[in-house]
Amino acid sequence: METVSLQKSTDRLTLKDGQLIQWDENIIRDRHPIRCIESVEVYGNAQITTQAVKECLKEGIRINYFNIYGKFLGRAEPGYPKNIRRRLEQYRLYWEPERRLQWSKALIAAKIQGEIVEIRRLKEHSFPIPARSLQKELKRHLAALSGVPTLNSLLGVEGQCAKIYYRIFPYTLPAKIKWTGRSYHPPRDRINTLLSLIYGITAQEIRRRLEQRSLDPHCGFFHEPGYGSGGLACDLLEAFRATFCDHLALRLLHRNFIVREFFSSSATPAPLPETLLKNICQYIHSALPLRHRLQKQSPEEQVNELLNRVIAGLDDPFRLPEFIHIHPER
Repeated sequence: METVSLQKSTDRLTLKDGQLIQWDENIIRDRHPIRCIESVEVYGNAQITTQAVKECLKEGIRINYFNIYGKFLGRAEPGYPKNIRRRLEQYRLYWEPERRLQWSKALIAAKIQGEIVEIRRLKEHSFPIPARSLQKELKRHLAALSGVPTLNSLLGVEGQCAKIYYRIFPYTLPAKIKWTGRSYHPPRDRINTLLSLIYGITAQEIRRRLEQRSLDPHCGFFHEPGYGSGGLACDLLEAFRATFCDHLALRLLHRNFIVREFFSSSATPAPLPETLLKNICQYIHSALPLRHRLQKQSPEEQVNELLNRVIAGLDDPFRLPEFIHIHPER
């Protein structure tokens, strides 16, 4: 099953002979047999005709609407959506405490493993990080995860590991920038603002992919419902905070003069200029398909693999997804 994506303002989707015809201005770009489509994505001012909308809804195809930055706006939901059994299993997972705890442990194991891998990558880039001692502490918590008895206890372990991991930042930021520690809701300084911005945009990208797969982004297993990007989107974001989001923030601060000057000029948060926000969004989306020289997969491929493991675990309730292998040690 495929997803049809209309990303340019000149894109238009029409219906003819059981096919969705994708136009770019007056040129046919692609043809999609409607029975092979799982979802349609409409960005910004791209257009889809009323006839195409009706046929999509008739065939159980969801139409998701996003703004030009990829923020989810809403959807046209068919009366008989596809993959309803998978959603029912997703809701059942939330209400089964023991199974939910096991999934959450697998997720936090992937997050800790990602932190260990990112420390190694930064050390190999010659940052003066006390890598051995930090990795040792994180590996100790990783080994002890199996004995964590409750979800609240797991939250405590996750928080402790985050504090250990964020000790790398004073060693990795450019000289003019001072690190005062991680803060959010609201961030206390511009560096935390940058981190929160990248986390938020990445969560929106993950949410988009959840919508593609007909999963409910609001019903997670580690985070409670009520998060802005959705509990499940925030769950899966945890696996990519260190290796993608933080690594990307450091690259921006070291390599992009405009970003570095804005985020080092003041310790207090400030509204981002629209052009700077747009540049950061474009940088994030352009970085997703890129494979780092020390990675076997790009972040985009890792997100897709993670989603495949989530879906496999929902389709087979007796299967525990092994999220940790998203970040191999080598």
